[in-house]
Amino acid sequence: MNMFIATSVLTAAPAVPCVADEADPIFAAIEDHKRANAEYAEATREVFEDTLSPDPVKEEHFGDLERSACWDLSNTVPTTLAGLLAVLTYVDDVAEGKHSSSGRPDNAFGEEELRNVIISTQDCLRAHL
Repeated sequence: MNMFIATSVLTAAPAVPCVADEADPIFAAIEDHKRANAEYAEATREVFEDTLSPDPVKEEHFGDLERSACWDLSNTVPTTLAGLLAVLTYVDDVAEGKHSSSGRPDNAFGEEELRNVIISTQDCLRAHL
C-alpha cells in the first residue's frame, strides 16, 4: 500500500522544469556575474611598474560592476529547479575558485549575498513544492 501511495503522489505532482529555461532570470544573472568578474580580473591584472598595484580607477570601476552583478544575482529568484541548481552550483564554484583567473577561492559572495541566495532558494522551492 505504501508503494501505491508513493506512486500516486509522484504521478499527481505537477511537472517541474528540469532543464535550463531561457525564461528563468537566474541564468542571465549568472552570466552577468561571470562577465563582470572576468572584466574585474582583467582590469586588475595590469599593474603599474612603480607601485605594482592596479590602476585604482579601473579597480574601483570594475569592482563596483562586479559587486553590483553579485548583488543582482543574489537577489534573483530562480523560477525553475534547474535554475536553482545552477545558482547554488555557481556560488559554490566561485567560492572554490573555479571561475577565478588565478584558480584561487573567491569570496565574491559575502554574508549578506549568501543570505539572499538562501532566501531565493526558499522562494523557489516554495513555488515548486
